[in-house]
Amino acid sequence: MNFGSFLLSQSSIIGHQISGMSEHQQYELQQQKGKYMPAGDDSFFKTGDPNVDPIQVGDVMKVIPYGRYQKFMTVFYLYMFVTTAFLSFNFAFFLMPPVFSCPDGLDQAASSRCQKMINWEHRYSLYNWIERFDLECGLKFEIGLFGSMFFLGYISSCLIFPPLADAYGRKRFAVGVCLQQALCFAALLFFPNQIVYYVAIFFIGFSVPSKAMIAYTHLMEFLPGRVSTVSGLVFFIDGMVLVVSPLLLEHLSKDTDWLLYIPLFINVSGLLVFSIVYIPESIKYQLEKGKFDQAKRDIDYIFKFNRSNPGDQLVCNSLVKRFIDKKNSNLEIMLAKNQKARTMTFMEKLRSEPHLIHNLMMMIMAWVSGSFSFYLLNFLIKYMPGDIYYNSMVSGLSAIALLIEGKLQKQLDLKGGQILSFVLSLIAAILLSFFDANSEQLLLYALTLLLAKSGATLSFGFAYAIHLELFPSHFLVTSYGICNFFCRGLTMLAPMVAEFEDRRVPLAFLVALGLMGVIASSLLKKKPPAQPITI
Repeated sequence: MNFGSFLLSQSSIIGHQISGMSEHQQYELQQQKGKYMPAGDDSFFKTGDPNVDPIQVGDVMKVIPYGRYQKFMTVFYLYMFVTTAFLSFNFAFFLMPPVFSCPDGLDQAASSRCQKMINWEHRYSLYNWIERFDLECGLKFEIGLFGSMFFLGYISSCLIFPPLADAYGRKRFAVGVCLQQALCFAALLFFPNQIVYYVAIFFIGFSVPSKAMIAYTHLMEFLPGRVSTVSGLVFFIDGMVLVVSPLLLEHLSKDTDWLLYIPLFINVSGLLVFSIVYIPESIKYQLEKGKFDQAKRDIDYIFKFNRSNPGDQLVCNSLVKRFIDKKNSNLEIMLAKNQKARTMTFMEKLRSEPHLIHNLMMMIMAWVSGSFSFYLLNFLIKYMPGDIYYNSMVSGLSAIALLIEGKLQKQLDLKGGQILSFVLSLIAAILLSFFDANSEQLLLYALTLLLAKSGATLSFGFAYAIHLELFPSHFLVTSYGICNFFCRGLTMLAPMVAEFEDRRVPLAFLVALGLMGVIASSLLKKKPPAQPITI
């Protein structure tokens, strides 16, 4: 930990704490003195004027040691993130028509008679919503509305909750989404009514931004330097739902309700953990909002949870004091800026920082490319050569690519990694175009599908992570909301594109989407790297 230069230069403040150190510790401090001293930092130490102190909130977050608390929070939030996937990734199974023992061509009036002739011995005949609501011969609109209500709920809240989280904090939304989803999944299990299902699915979609954007941001703000690795784990575990679900249906039970009991249990147990273990609000949010006393209490709590050594806590507390002094030295200016931010129109906020509008437009294009490709491949699975269970598992294995996201970031950085993900999608889409619809080269086709899905999946991971570099904290969650609003809204067209009789149409979409993602990602404008801070 490089903190000698700060401690020694501030000996008048904490000299009594240094004097308590051993001779060896004091020698190490002396050896580290003066390291990583930028000009601005040097001016601060010479003058003591906080107005010239280059310290930022990110520097405070970096000196909070990674330990038991961050590991606990990571495991807990990863556990909670998968709940929505058990619904959104499994619509194909919830709405898969059974295999009949009767001839094709029955009209709608034959619904009850057709139900009695279902071949329940066939592996594709599931106890799902089609059977529950007698939709075996129902209207396509009724069946399609289940999935549409999810996306409608999603886009309805994308522009509502994220700005509220930027204004009022992250934690309350992380807790609230567990309660909301628990009630909705309980409704799906215990109230077998088609209208109730439509409403419950709408509100599950409505809750997704609170978990996928706000709770995600809450976790990542505690993990500076580990964003890509943990982001990859989030989407890896999410994607593995596509592997686990068909295995459960084929080997455990043909009743799709099992896929709903799992997220219900996760959300209820999540609420129990929140009630037993104290989870602090984002330290970064509290420091930027001027809630210094609560931030210091939460930092002390994390140090105790981590059982960190006193020297690390001394450094962190000293840096927190330095940050607070800087903020307080410009109190009137900060208050004026905050007041202005509260009264600015949305367009004025967009123009408040250079490149913000440009990056937002490019990220909207990147999100649309990744999301549309991801779900279009999901809907196309039922028309692809081979077995639907096998295709679903191969599709889910693409999540393994996310395990190397952290390594790719170190080699290429986030922007380079995002470009690579769309290049993979583009190459795979072109290769898929050369396969015949009745191709018997199932293994080669599966590998190409895996490559296409891996590119689309990786683009999600990098898209989430790169927002932390491109957008300021006060606009961060809002940026997630705007991008998701457009990408989910346009992704509602994916099922219709997949239904084109000419198979070349959806494949042409995949090629165009991959190309658009490469171009948009290449045009992103990153912030210049911050100067190192002496601590």
